[in-house]
Amino acid sequence: MNGFYYALDIIKNQLELDNDVNVVNTGIIEDVLLKKKDIYPYSHILVNNATLNGSTWSVSYSVICMDIVDISKEQTTDIFRGQNNVQDVLNTQFVVINRVLEVLRRGENTHLYQLDGSPNCEPFEDRFEHGVAGWTVTFDLLIPNDMTVCATDVAPVKLCPDFEYTITDADSNILYTGDILSGNSLVQLISNATVTNSLATVLGTILAQGTLELADVDNIDSDGLTVPTPAGVAFTCTPVAPCVDATAVLKDTSGTTISTTPIASGAIANIVASDADYNVEYLNGTPIDNGSIVSGGSKLIQVANPIVCDDATVTLNSVTMDTIPSGTTENIQVLQSTGATEVGSKQGVHWRIADSDISLNGGAMLSVKSEDSQDIELVDQDDTTITPISIIGSTIKVNIPVASTPVGATLMKSGQTTSYRTGDDGELQEGRATDFFTLAELSPFSNYDRFTDELGGATYTNNIVIDWSTYDGATVLGYYVGDVTRRTWNDFVDWGASLSVGTYTSLWSGINVKQFLNLFNYGTTRACNYAPFNTVGINIGISARYLWTNTTYPISTTNGIRFDLAQWALQPQNKANSNNCVATRTFTVTGTTLT
Repeated sequence: MNGFYYALDIIKNQLELDNDVNVVNTGIIEDVLLKKKDIYPYSHILVNNATLNGSTWSVSYSVICMDIVDISKEQTTDIFRGQNNVQDVLNTQFVVINRVLEVLRRGENTHLYQLDGSPNCEPFEDRFEHGVAGWTVTFDLLIPNDMTVCATDVAPVKLCPDFEYTITDADSNILYTGDILSGNSLVQLISNATVTNSLATVLGTILAQGTLELADVDNIDSDGLTVPTPAGVAFTCTPVAPCVDATAVLKDTSGTTISTTPIASGAIANIVASDADYNVEYLNGTPIDNGSIVSGGSKLIQVANPIVCDDATVTLNSVTMDTIPSGTTENIQVLQSTGATEVGSKQGVHWRIADSDISLNGGAMLSVKSEDSQDIELVDQDDTTITPISIIGSTIKVNIPVASTPVGATLMKSGQTTSYRTGDDGELQEGRATDFFTLAELSPFSNYDRFTDELGGATYTNNIVIDWSTYDGATVLGYYVGDVTRRTWNDFVDWGASLSVGTYTSLWSGINVKQFLNLFNYGTTRACNYAPFNTVGINIGISARYLWTNTTYPISTTNGIRFDLAQWALQPQNKANSNNCVATRTFTVTGTTLT
């Protein structure tokens, strides 16, 4: 019965592998020197009791995980967290216990143990001396009871009879038979099957309980063509259908049928077209000539007296243009209003003049119908009419006043839209932009979105978030939120300076206090809990709580300033501690390209 050893080793090995555990022990916990600080974080394994349930044992275990509570000498205004790190200890040791339970749950498929029921976790503070805190988890493991009356190490020994076995195929044919001694085991190899043809030629081998796909058979049809046929499928040769008799239809050039002649299959027919009859007469019905013309031939007919045709009158848009003698032609030109340039083209029975295209600085602007006019109004971005200085040919000169250079920008809105009394931020909503997420003017990507990726969209493939509220017409600030590593303050500063993301291989730095405060949305219950920051990268909106800034705490320079995003708190923190990291970079904007 090895399940007891196996389960105990699984718990011990997992605790020893955990970075938040220093020493693992078992036995009577009061005998352990809990006053030694060098053993912490410390984990202790207890076996409480065991209950026999027929084929299984239910063994109860308790695991105690604890660490020393540090008490800060610096005063704090955070009443909830107080002067110690009890919450940090409870969180870390709770994660240790959770990892042990997950390993036990994933190991159930070994059949050596099974987690039974729901584990129970209880926190404690000051349970032992030396100011420690932690958790005690109690759980039951089902372990197989593989002890049998036939086991040779049980006294008195009871002999069990040998076992007879028979292996058959699906048709009940006996393949193998024999005996197995009591307490022994047997591995019986099943021979592979073979596939043969009528000549006893082996075509293939099939693994036991396997399948074999037979190749198609090439058959020849009555036309001598190869027809692939799946193995085991009968091949049927379809006879060639006989050809039916043909019918020859003789027509004239107008499509009128002259004769219809049946032709037997495989036969040849000589079809003769009949001669044509003709009659020539004047318009008044007076006969001139008549007769026949051989099929395919021609005939010259001479008229004794001449036929006089009237002159033709040419009109354009119902306006008479000219009179043309019978039998002559005349070229009518359609010209531009000045010069000799011909315009227009024949479209069906009409002559149409194309529209005129008007462009501005080489870009298509609009089309004007022939002989139509179009008034073009020049206005500025405030829809105020601009009076041109001069119009020379196709060039329009306007006076553009030079704008004064701005010395700053209005602060952004805080994002708080709920008012809790008259005159508060939620009522006034003072600040730049339409709201926290919407710009007052279009970005270079022709949208009003404050946050986009570096391509102006919302994909965030590189975990880069661009904040267009910082755009000054030439540069814009971007944030990188794709690194999950928690670092000390100095490592954080070095990481930001050496960061390379995609094509942006330099000019990164760790985020500072001002850059971070610009992201706070006071319309949410957590400082950055909004898209894209609660969906992209390390998720500073929800998951990542403590984040460094590269700003040093000026009162005590051994401390850096970090943000507690859950508490909206700006806190001094020893630079040797580790927190999550965000980097920033100033991008140069050229059109819709960021470099």
